[in-house]
Amino acid sequence: CNDWVNVVYEDRQGWIWVGTNEGVRYLIPGEKDFVTARNISGKQKMLSNDHVLSFCQISDQEIMIGTRSGLTIFSKNNNSFTIFPNNILLTNDVVNNIVIDRKKQIWLGTNNGVSMINPSNEIFNFHSRDGIRNSNFYRGSMGEYDDRIYFAGINGIDYIDPAAIAFNTKKPDLVFSSIWAEQRNGTKRTLRIEDGQIDLRYKKSQVINIEFSSLDFTFPERCFYKVFIDGYDKKWSAPSNSSKLTLFNLPPGEYVLNILGSNSDQVWNDTPLQLKIKIVPPLWQTKYAYAFYFVIVLFLLHMIGNYRLFKIKKEYQTLEIKNQAKGMLEEQRDKLAKVHQSLKDSISYAKRIQEALIPSEDLVRLLFQESFVYFRPKDIVSGDFYWSFENSEKQIIVAADCTGHGVPGAFMSIIGLDLIKNAVEQQMVYEPDTILSILNKGIHATFAGNGSKDNDGFHINDGMDIAICVIDRTTGMMTYSGGMSSIYLIRDNEMFTYKGDRRPIGSVASGESYTFEKQEIQLQNKDYIYLFSDGYADQFGGPEGKKFKYRRFRHLLLNIHKLPSQDQKNIIHQKFEEWIGTKYEQIDDILVMGFAYIQEERP
Repeated sequence: CNDWVNVVYEDRQGWIWVGTNEGVRYLIPGEKDFVTARNISGKQKMLSNDHVLSFCQISDQEIMIGTRSGLTIFSKNNNSFTIFPNNILLTNDVVNNIVIDRKKQIWLGTNNGVSMINPSNEIFNFHSRDGIRNSNFYRGSMGEYDDRIYFAGINGIDYIDPAAIAFNTKKPDLVFSSIWAEQRNGTKRTLRIEDGQIDLRYKKSQVINIEFSSLDFTFPERCFYKVFIDGYDKKWSAPSNSSKLTLFNLPPGEYVLNILGSNSDQVWNDTPLQLKIKIVPPLWQTKYAYAFYFVIVLFLLHMIGNYRLFKIKKEYQTLEIKNQAKGMLEEQRDKLAKVHQSLKDSISYAKRIQEALIPSEDLVRLLFQESFVYFRPKDIVSGDFYWSFENSEKQIIVAADCTGHGVPGAFMSIIGLDLIKNAVEQQMVYEPDTILSILNKGIHATFAGNGSKDNDGFHINDGMDIAICVIDRTTGMMTYSGGMSSIYLIRDNEMFTYKGDRRPIGSVASGESYTFEKQEIQLQNKDYIYLFSDGYADQFGGPEGKKFKYRRFRHLLLNIHKLPSQDQKNIIHQKFEEWIGTKYEQIDDILVMGFAYIQEERP
């Protein structure tokens, strides 16, 4: 509330009430602070208006509050505010003064006359026609003395003797004075009442105007009316002094208009004035039209039913054909399943053969105590393979990547393994370049076995990328040869790359003579050597779906080379899984081998 105080009032229980321009403040005896009550935007209204002008205690538990928009009643029982429901019937909304007389009649001084509310909540209004000289009464200028109510205004003092007032208690009669219909184009047509009813056809945007009046001519402007249309309204309208009713675009149907009226002293009649209103529907809304619509709907349903029956029969015939085809497909499926199982069994057998030829990781660890093998075939069998060998003088380790993967690559790997084992174990060849030459000739001899040649000699596209390392156990000298395959050596946190020939095994025709390069590398204690296929670096993945690439692969190896070999293997596996995630699939066989050279102690 603001500081502009309009009225201060103390009730019989000692409550202090202050009316301001922004609500009410009241102080309860025994309390230190005032309670503030005002309307808050977005919430239910407490006061008829925040501009408070007057107070009056109308009972032990009720305080009546006058505002610029009528009356509000405060109940001490539940500390609640209720807006007076009949503010519209007061002679004026601005209530400057409130006084209650001995008969419990409440007198209101407003900006336009005096209103009185009797114990039955009936409202009576008084103006200049009743002998009151003032129409506008000052705030705080109203009081009761010697059973009279005194009012002070700009024209002096008026008083009212409640005992001398004679009220008009005659209940008024109501009559219709004029009824007409108005169209959108401005055409008007007077309607006549016949047997208490008016009939008219429905037209869009049609307006029905009904005028009526109360047969109380004392003060016609103080007569009020309430309206209820049975069949259209849910409740009676609020009282109004308007004697005209306008109905916009009333839908087709039958209605009963009920009107209650009061005289100038707000005495209401008991029986409402009634008028039956019949709006005849247009042709397209008549019973005959609805019957026609019903027939059309039945016809459409019949047609839809026949069409659905035809479709069901056709679908049934199609289903029979499909069932026959399904039987044939199931038969073919069973045959394909048997063929697939046979192929799977064959591939599984090939896997066992390949596993028998390829040494286990434990056997590799017997050669090199600190070593690991990360071998991850794309399919059941692999086109990548590795092999190891040792005797009292030499240690040999091989890593190869055959053309393709799966079954074709596995067949090539078996051929390659057999040729390498024969060269080392049977022919006792321990030079890596010589082993590659023997392997190259053996591949050509194997695929040229059918004797087919062209004019330029036999040439094949199948082969392998391979790296072979031979270590002299006495001197620690490692000789390396490779075909399209490199190796990495890490020494003192520095990586060295040794590249093989840019010719894979199988690229040289059998009639040609080619000598693979041999590189000699003097190993030092705790050197770490890595052999690998291209499957890891060529794998797609990561956030952008690109290849892992050799640069990232070398960086990974350089970061982990000092860790125990098994930890290196686990990290390589973890990084690969993170790289492909759930979005990408493995595209090739993967082989990564690593071993640390530990100088042997000799007596």
